[in-house]
Amino acid sequence: MTLQQLQQDLQQLGVELWEEQGRLRYRAPAGVMDEARLQQLREHKEALLQQLQAAQMPTLEADHSAREEPFPLTDVQAAYLLGRTTAFSYGGVACHGYLEFAQKDLDPVRLEQAWNQLIARHEMLRAVVLEEGYQRILPQVPHYSIARHDLSRDDGSALQALRERMELRRAPPQQWPLIELCVSQGRDTSRLHLSVDLLVCDYQSVRMLLAELQQLYRGESLPAPAQISFRDYVLGERRLREQPRYQRDRDYWWARVDSLPGAPELPLLGPPSGPRFQRRAMGLEARDCNALRLNAAAAGVGVSAAILSAYAETLGRWSRRGHFCLSLTLLNRLSLHPQVDRLVGDFSSVELLEVQTLQGGSFGQRSQQLQERLWQDMDHRLCSGIEVLRELARRKGQDAALMPYAFTSTLGAAARAAAGPSCPVPSWCSASARHPRC
Repeated sequence: MTLQQLQQDLQQLGVELWEEQGRLRYRAPAGVMDEARLQQLREHKEALLQQLQAAQMPTLEADHSAREEPFPLTDVQAAYLLGRTTAFSYGGVACHGYLEFAQKDLDPVRLEQAWNQLIARHEMLRAVVLEEGYQRILPQVPHYSIARHDLSRDDGSALQALRERMELRRAPPQQWPLIELCVSQGRDTSRLHLSVDLLVCDYQSVRMLLAELQQLYRGESLPAPAQISFRDYVLGERRLREQPRYQRDRDYWWARVDSLPGAPELPLLGPPSGPRFQRRAMGLEARDCNALRLNAAAAGVGVSAAILSAYAETLGRWSRRGHFCLSLTLLNRLSLHPQVDRLVGDFSSVELLEVQTLQGGSFGQRSQQLQERLWQDMDHRLCSGIEVLRELARRKGQDAALMPYAFTSTLGAAARAAAGPSCPVPSWCSASARHPRC
């Protein structure tokens, strides 16, 4: 059941939901909230709390006259930018994604036309990051020409070289464009190669762009673009720091900083050297996915929480200490305006999650405890994990704020996106990232 379906179901049954000090509360007629509906509430708790809390937040307004004026980076964007430098261990890496799509009869001319329509539609596709640490939307950019590579006689080496170049692309952030497309045409198959600098868009934004690119390529029309801009959103989010709730969230984290543990201490072959990325993938059969979902539900946890718990316990098995912190990357679009979900930009946030793997009980019970900790932390998310890490570095030193073990789940985002236009499935993908925390 989707979030929207659950809300409609509860509304028709006379169930009232509200948020109280970060907790989800409900009032319902007798007998309505059976175990099945309670489990649905647990699975959608995070999204419901975000909506209910957003209703208490000030709504941002569009500032059309200042759209081309420089505006601040988000905390995560600033961290990504710093991660390009070698000022920190594991640094010198741009936060970047690469996607590849194979299609038999790809029309490069039609594709180029569709991409330029998206550049005109979404302001962050015209964004650059200034050396002073601000970002800016360029009012006009040249027509984007998609490069074409004839690989009809290639033995595979030219394709691999092109793939590696796009995977390792590191464009200066102050130089447009920050997203590069090219097309390779083989004997039987054409490929779209997409290199994305994640300074300008997050995972959800990339999915939106791909879905809209597919619609425009097919000649379909799109709804009117959002009236607000990513600039409006960033400035609106910063104004939340003037609200009492931000101070409450900051006090929550500041009270815990001194007791937060460091990163997992795993046995290493040698001292850390230059970062190298290797992608490992594993898929689950539909039967196994369904079993995972059912077992997680029986334990009262979501699928993402179950996988997170397995990841944490695997690290804990090898770590010198079972008490450590993980870095979680979250998709955190605050509902400051009805059109926020139509914007392209980097809405991601980083949160610290304190893990204690030496607790007893079953795996399901430990997963539930970890999920409760995450929910409690998310209830105080207006003070970001980047801010917490800066304070951690100030109190304990830079090394204490290095959190190289990260967890990112897009399971919920994929499910929410399924309700909208379909997104093409890549035949190849990779990503590299480094998030220094101060």
